[in-house]
Amino acid sequence: MTTEERLEKLERELREMKVVSSKQVNFAAIMRHAWTGLAIIAIVSGWVVTHRNEMKRDSENDRRQQRVDYMQRAYRKMAGNRSASISDFATAFADIQVLGTKEQRNEVDKIVMQMKDPKPRSRVPLLNMLRNDIRDELNLPAITNEPLYFFGASKNNL
Repeated sequence: MTTEERLEKLERELREMKVVSSKQVNFAAIMRHAWTGLAIIAIVSGWVVTHRNEMKRDSENDRRQQRVDYMQRAYRKMAGNRSASISDFATAFADIQVLGTKEQRNEVDKIVMQMKDPKPRSRVPLLNMLRNDIRDELNLPAITNEPLYFFGASKNNL
């Protein structure tokens, strides 16, 4: 016997015994339905909130992943060998200007402004910033030693 059937049986018995009036029994039925309605509202509300939070988290993860991808691409173009073209640097600098941190953007500005100098600014500080930022985004431990970059090597050294 289900709960609903038991409640109906109890209501019938109470009416027969005239312990409660039919109005009181109807009120009990209304209250039972009200609680059911509230439970449904709570369940649906919980689902909506959970769904919105999941969508927000997924969107943030996608945005973070896209930023990491662009920063990795910029890092690889700038850390490449001497044959990297101006177009590679321009693309890397543009990506950093759009998606980089304030410090990274400032460093790109300094490099671009000093490109006409006979001894242009080193790109190593910017590469280190990018590397550290990418590792941080990927939850990898920081690297404390100074990395060796390939762009200083020549074919004779390989």
